[in-house]
Amino acid sequence: MNRLPVLGNVYTHIAGIAIVRTGASNFVVLEDNCRTPSGVAYMLENRDGMMRLFPELFSTHRVRPVAQYQEVLLQTLRSAAPRTSQDAPSRGALDPRPVY
Repeated sequence: MNRLPVLGNVYTHIAGIAIVRTGASNFVVLEDNCRTPSGVAYMLENRDGMMRLFPELFSTHRVRPVAQYQEVLLQTLRSAAPRTSQDAPSRGALDPRPVY
């Protein structure tokens, strides 16, 4: 990708970064997934369950919301469409989990 021109000079539109705490103020990047950030669906489901099971946790601590993630993702995908396109861009998301 070196010297390859891309729209808006953005090479990675979506990335999934796993960060773990190793001490009181130490953090380590466990992995980064720029090709397939598949953990987002798990994060959204986890947040939904946590909010139902522990509502007091979210009312007493400053937990940032994730409800707008899908809309922000859609805006990001639309921004990557070529400006010369005559039609509305098509978009899709692939999920590695099996569908039954």
